[in-house]
Parts: sequence; C-alpha cells; structure tokens
Amino acid sequence: AFLPPTVLLSNLPTSRFPAAVTTDNRLAGRELATHLIDHGHRRILFVSGRFESSDRARLRYDGYREAMEAAALPVLDALQIPFVTGHDDLDLGPALAVHRPTAIIASNDLLALAVIAALRREGLSVPGDVSVAGFDGIAIGRLVDPPLTTIEMADASMGATAASLLLDIAENSAAPRHLMLGYKLNAGGTVRRIGVRTSSPQRGEGGA
Repeated sequence: AFLPPTVLLSNLPTSRFPAAVTTDNRLAGRELATHLIDHGHRRILFVSGRFESSDRARLRYDGYREAMEAAALPVLDALQIPFVTGHDDLDLGPALAVHRPTAIIASNDLLALAVIAALRREGLSVPGDVSVAGFDGIAIGRLVDPPLTTIEMADASMGATAASLLLDIAENSAAPRHLMLGYKLNAGGTVRRIGVRTSSPQRGEGGA
C-alpha cells in the first residue's frame, strides 16, 4: 500500500519509516542518573510505563543503567506500571520497602508528579526524604513546589523540525533522514544533595 511521506516524532526510525526527529534518550537518561549520583544518591529507582509501549522509556532506562554501572552502583529493575487514567492509584509502598531508594527517576514528567503524590501519601517529603526527577520539561513541572528536576526536551522545535523535514521529502523528493535534537537538564528543586561533608562530618549537611 502507498504510504504518504511520514516523519516519526520522538520515536526511532524504522525500516518502514526511516524519517524521524528524536532526542538521544539514552544519553539523557545517563545524564540525569549521573546528576543524582553526583548529589550523593546510591539507591536510585527507575519508575516507568511499560517498555513495550515506549522505546523512549526503555532508552532512558538504558541510560540510567549505564550511569549506575559506570559508578559501580546497584542497577535496580525498572518498576513498570500500566498507564491508567491519571496515576492517582500509584502505590509505591512495596517498592519503597524493598529497595529503600533515596531517589526516583520517572520516565516522564507526568509520572514524576504522580510519584511525588504517591510519596506524599506514604508520608514522605520531596526532596527531604526522597528526591525525584523526570523527563520532558513540561510546563506544569515548573509550577509545582518545588519545581521538578527534569531533562527538558526540545518539543516545540521538534515539531517544527519534523514539519520542515516532511515538506522537504514531499516537495523536493529529499531522502528521509533521522535528525537528532538536543536537550538540557533543568536542576529544579526536587533533588537534594545527601551524604556527609568530609570537612565537618559532625555538623551534617551545613548550608546545602
């Protein structure tokens, strides 16, 4: 069957759809996990939607795994949860009891906000008890208190880039190609530095 020119957005190209505009999700996952490790976190849990339905989530987890392995830290299996209407019933109790994470990475910002709500239902504060970070850089993450630590993806420019690539293919018979856009880490306020300072261990965290 004839297929009109198609550009995949945020999903890796396939043999059938070779044109795509993506971000390096594995590298982004590695950078976010490294950010947590640099803040003293050693037990970091990755919470995600089902990998079968999102290669983005799987690649972000792969990056987390690479960062943990590079730091010789335990790689925890991702806690994969089915997507439901909202995440109001997200129960982190069992995972918290088993893994006792000091930080949780969620595979996207909406899930990160649900994780924060679930932690609060357990009587835990963010980032006082558990640090939380996500991906995407959605606007609501900047409005919550404290603002969410996240990897901001180039969503707006991604759409514009995909549109221009589509026109190029359709009007100029250009070859389908795979374009990779950047991202940036927004430090936010949901990750805290943990661990004792070497200079004055008896005074705890000092001004951090």
